[in-house]
Amino acid sequence: DSAETLEHWPREELLGDVVRVVRAFRPQVIVAVFSGTARDGHGHHQVSGILARDAYELAGDTVRFPVEQFG
Repeated sequence: DSAETLEHWPREELLGDVVRVVRAFRPQVIVAVFSGTARDGHGHHQVSGILARDAYELAGDTVRFPVEQFG
């Protein structure tokens, strides 16, 4: 499940990477194959859906992820 996956993957680091990509490409639409729920199957799929949704919300938050953080 997603909790087990996040024990091995650093959530904030991954989320920062996804936010950086969203900011770089500035897409008008973000389509995630997975929803971030148990219906996605294993935890890796669940986490990818969760991070896609969170990155959408946080891409404009320069306090949580300062632009300088990405160099």
